[in-house]
Amino acid sequence: MARKLFDEEELDCKDVITWNSMISAYSKHGEWPQCFELYNKMKQSGVKADGVTFLGLLTACVNSGLVRKGWECLKEMRESYGYQPNQEHYGCMVDLLGRAGRISEAEELIRTMPFKPDARVWGPLLSACKMHSETGVVAVFAAEKLVSMEPKNAGNYILLSNIYAAAGKWDGVAKMRSFLMDSGLKKTPGCSWLEINGQVHEFLVADRSHPNSVTNIPS
Repeated sequence: MARKLFDEEELDCKDVITWNSMISAYSKHGEWPQCFELYNKMKQSGVKADGVTFLGLLTACVNSGLVRKGWECLKEMRESYGYQPNQEHYGCMVDLLGRAGRISEAEELIRTMPFKPDARVWGPLLSACKMHSETGVVAVFAAEKLVSMEPKNAGNYILLSNIYAAAGKWDGVAKMRSFLMDSGLKKTPGCSWLEINGQVHEFLVADRSHPNSVTNIPS
């Protein structure tokens, strides 16, 4: 429906927001051919891409595992448009490299950033380390950076504790657990929402307080 409305709109009425909205919609579902098809049509129409456009293209690359295409987007953003990638653009590229198992390349990219990386960059690197069972110096460093940037996020301490445990650093594990107990920080449990007959139900992880929880758990 969204694409139908988009196609029906006159070409000269489409602005950068319209193009970006459609590109971003496709990117979230990993439909990268449609993203780049629209991007090429956007350029042909004379509408200038912006940072949001490239964020959508990089997101499509992440969801489709297109490392080379991601590098091309970053290069075109800089050289053709003169844009400086921001934290989110770098975060996407780190995520893309990390998911592909190219941890060292992701780390090198972070080192060459022209500004100090924040949690949007360190988070994907840490997730990649966890995904590929990388428990060495890079993982510990990324986790410690996240902890220093988001001291109230209990999930970061739990991740760091798990990395310490995988690396056999039991003093670090004890330190993290002690800190969580003393500070009273708790990780927000994951939850799901289901709409049944017009009514929305919330289910928390390992929570059986909902009246239908027990009956819906397979025996």
